[in-house]
Amino acid sequence: MAKLYHPPRYNISMTCPLISIVTVASPHRTRSLIRLINSVYQSTYKNFEIIVVDNSLNPHLASTIKTRFPKITFIIMPQNTGMLGFNIGYINAQGKYILSLDDDSGIRKHTLQKIVTCFQNQPSKTAVLSLTRFNPLTNSFYAEAQTNQRKAHILNFSTGACVFRKKAFKKIGYYDQDFFCWIHEDDFGLRTLNQNLSISFQKDIVVDHFEKPSATLRKNLIILSARNKVWLNLKHFSAKFIPLLIARDLIWILLLPLRRRSIKALFYGLSGYLSGWLNPFPALKKRQVVNPKLQKIFLKQYLLQ
Repeated sequence: MAKLYHPPRYNISMTCPLISIVTVASPHRTRSLIRLINSVYQSTYKNFEIIVVDNSLNPHLASTIKTRFPKITFIIMPQNTGMLGFNIGYINAQGKYILSLDDDSGIRKHTLQKIVTCFQNQPSKTAVLSLTRFNPLTNSFYAEAQTNQRKAHILNFSTGACVFRKKAFKKIGYYDQDFFCWIHEDDFGLRTLNQNLSISFQKDIVVDHFEKPSATLRKNLIILSARNKVWLNLKHFSAKFIPLLIARDLIWILLLPLRRRSIKALFYGLSGYLSGWLNPFPALKKRQVVNPKLQKIFLKQYLLQ
């Protein structure tokens, strides 16, 4: 069972609604987590709570964070639970809006105020705001901030830089924990739009993501991404579209050695994809084919990537 350290309830008002900031602590990122928390406390908007879900398996992290930041809600998970960690944070959030951040990110002093203003000006069917990510270490924006990406992000967002309306989870549900990690945003995005809700990309609301370039080949990322592509197809798409999706997935796998600069990436991709087909039941038992129009929108976007 998770251990929960929870402070008193926060102020929730109509004019200055409570924002819950949720992050999941990863191994070896204590300094990054402290930097993130400090950036939130420097915000000009003060009606917020911070929820840290500890996936780090670091026995000293709780005391370190609670000593420095006693008002934080700290939830200790008994093991690395992947996306379930974010789900636990969202469930425990008291805010009207939930800002979801990677633990190696940070916000700017006006970010929270911009989020509140943006949601107040958005139609009620807007369930998710997808934010712009900037990497101060490389002095560059991520792909979603480039020209003509607004339409591309109608279906997608980053868990590490997005904001949810708390009430939207009642219609959509939370992340599918069977995915564990990666492709879960695509699954959530399809379920969101299938409920006639929307995802709005906000180019002017920026989150800093201090992601260091990695020369190592991330085996688990490739294997789980490939497996989860199979599950996404089986869970949400009509049989007539499956061959086209398989063809696109295989092209993605064949290009992995070029993108990852290692032939091992090809074998990781193939093994992950095969594992998805050998064990399709996690997807099939929750199969919910989305509406035909949405399937075509996703296909068009995916095939053009």
